[in-house]
Parts: sequence; structure tokens; C-alpha cells
Amino acid sequence: MKTLQANGAQQAPNHRIGSIYLLSFGCLLLTACLATAQSKPDYSTPLAAAKTYYMAMKNGDEKTLNSVCIGTGYRKRFTVMVMRSCVAYDKLDQAAAAKFGRQQTDKALDEIKRSLAWPAIALAALTNCQVKIEGTNATIIFKPNEAEEAPELAKLQQASGEWKILLGADLDKSDFSAAAFEATAKSMDQCATDVPAGKYKTAEEAAQGMMTAMMEQYGQSPERQVMQGKLERASVEPARLAAGQSMTMTYQPYHTIIGGVLGDAEQVTLHYGFNGWSRVVDQPMTSQGEEKWKAKLNLPADAHELDFCFTDGTRWDNNGGQDWRLVVHQDASKGGTTSTMIGAAEAAKHYNESLIVTGQVAQVSFKPTLVYVDLDKPRPDSPFTAVIFSAATNGFGDLSRLMGKDVEIRGTIKEYGGRPEIVLDETNQLRAVGRAE
Repeated sequence: MKTLQANGAQQAPNHRIGSIYLLSFGCLLLTACLATAQSKPDYSTPLAAAKTYYMAMKNGDEKTLNSVCIGTGYRKRFTVMVMRSCVAYDKLDQAAAAKFGRQQTDKALDEIKRSLAWPAIALAALTNCQVKIEGTNATIIFKPNEAEEAPELAKLQQASGEWKILLGADLDKSDFSAAAFEATAKSMDQCATDVPAGKYKTAEEAAQGMMTAMMEQYGQSPERQVMQGKLERASVEPARLAAGQSMTMTYQPYHTIIGGVLGDAEQVTLHYGFNGWSRVVDQPMTSQGEEKWKAKLNLPADAHELDFCFTDGTRWDNNGGQDWRLVVHQDASKGGTTSTMIGAAEAAKHYNESLIVTGQVAQVSFKPTLVYVDLDKPRPDSPFTAVIFSAATNGFGDLSRLMGKDVEIRGTIKEYGGRPEIVLDETNQLRAVGRAE
């Protein structure tokens, strides 16, 4: 599979970041958890729905949790990760208490406990809550006393006679993504297994080990790798696209702090065209689960370039405003088969011809997804450009060393944006022929 470049800034994980994240977790949980235990799901009133939500969180009941919530795919996933983190904390707390004693465990896990031991918070909130109903909407408010402002703990919506928790946009704007909460759950689950196995000598050592594992887990998550540029959002099969053949496009948006604008999309559409955005098509993609989408399409016989981006009908993922561009291969475009030479200034007269274009490198421009090599004049006045996409740049070495050199560019000349260019994907398409470095 061939992967395409995605951008993202890497952030160094540390224990302080983990601590802040866990503390912020408590605020989200206080908003979510409002009631006491019950025997079965009940959506008949706002308070009953809140109790159902609370029990699902407490028992790790993902099916009920999803049934009592209304929200986008990402918001539901976020809430499930909250639930798993709470359940994992209970396991860790019990394992540590059995191994090191309650006093040492409470001291070591105090900071985590204040964020994840939410049943007590929920029970306390329940005794001081009010329910305000306006038509099909309801708000549960916690009011400790008349002198303080009453904060909203949850919003609900009624549909077909049932009340459901309305997952709001605050989850999208959270300082930490669902992947961060997932990392918390995994690290605590592992720590709960390691403690009785004797990996840690003290509860404090176990807590530190859990925090370190949490940040490592987060760093390995698909969302985090997208942010770091290690996991690409768009990929194609086969790796070498051929005109007249079929291909499969895979898109993994992942909702992240920095990117993944379509991570919560209910439907994703592949918006694509050929040879500089001609013959544009909007093709709905098929969900593969886990925020992965696929689409199959046929490449026209005359295609030499595939242009594409993604949308949910309102928002766009267009690779940071640059779109994605891929080479579509034809027999005539492989380079090394022609001996006819022309100067860079003549290239615009020879579209769709396989030739050798000669000239002096006036500018080498490095972009996030490609490199431009402009002959005779810098951009935008250059009469001809060689384009090398990021997937192929490693084979060409240090391209900046071409500056000032005379070169020969082999391949089929194509028009893009009203300018002639040749896309280079094989090293024998570029040869430096003169001028000292």
C-alpha cells in the first residue's frame, strides 16, 4: 500500500501533561454522571435516562451507553472511551489495594482518583439537581446553594417518547481526543494486571508506571500518529496506479486535536478528478468501521493524474488546502525511451509528447507533499517544471544540489494549471549534465 503525506506537529509526552489531562477528565465525568443504580435501562424521563447513562458508565455497558446517547460517531466514541477509562480505574484501584493496602493506594492514586472515581461525584450531584423541561429538550442542573450559579450538568432530547443524553460540541473541543482516553484505559488495564504479577514494588511506582504507559499508548494511537505525520490519512491500492485500471482509495480521518476534520462524519464522499481536476466526480465512500472509509474507482485510459480530497457535504479535508495529487502511469510516461530533446521554453508546444526537456535549474521548492524543480526561471515565471511527489523524493537524493545545474528531464509533458510539467517517479527521468556545484 502506498501512503500519502499528512501534516502534524509532534509534542513530547510527559507526566505533567498526563496529570492535567486526567484532571480535566473529572469535569467531563461530572457533566456525564448524574444518578444512582437501577436494574434496567429506563428512558421515560430525563432523570431516568441520566440514571441509565450512569449505570452504563459504571458497568462498562457499551451497548446501553450508545443507546442512551445522541451524537455524532466521534462523540459516541469519545464517551465510550470515558466509560472504559472509568472501568479500568476501578480494576487498577482494587488490584493496588489488594497488593499494597488501601492507605498506600489512596495516596498514590489520589490525583487519578479525583478524576476517575466518579460514582461518589454523581451521587452527590444527584441530591442537588433540578430538571428543566422545555418541549422536547431538557437540562439537568446542579445547584449546591442559592448563592452560587447553577451549572448545567447535562442536556437531553426526547425522541419517540424516550429521553436521551445529548452529546454536545464540548467533546469536539476538548483539549484531549478520544485516543487520549483510550490510552488511559489501556494503560490502567495493563497496570491492573502488572500489579498482582509483582512488576511494581510500591503503589507510587505503579502509578508512575501507569502514567508512562498512558503517554506511550497515546503516542502509538492512530490519531496521535496522524498528528505526528507517522500515519497517513489517504492511501491507495495498488501502489502504482495505471491508466485504464481500477484502484481502491482508503481514507482514515481520525478526529484529533490538530486535524482530522472529518473524524466525526456520518458519511464521507471522495471528491476527485483527473489531469488537473477535469471530469470531477463525487463518490460516496463505504464505512469500514473504526473511522475508516473506502471507495473503488476506475482510472480512464487517458488519465495521467488523479486529483482528490474528501468531504461530508459541508466540511472538507483537502490536505491543508493543497489537495492530493497522484501520478497515473501510462506506457509512454516511464521515461528513458525517448531521445528527442527540446528546451524548457518549448515545452508548452508539446503536450502529451514523450520527450527530453533541457534547461538550467532556477529554483527547487520543497512543499509538504511534493518538490518543484523549475527550469530557466523561478516560479511563477518558469516555462517548465519537474514535479516529484513525496513518495518518490528519497530516491533522488539531495534535490537542493541541483540549483544552477543543467539538467535533462525525461517523460510525457502534461499540462497542469496552464503550465507544462513532467512528473518524476523514477530516478532515470532526471539527469544533471553540467555546471559545477
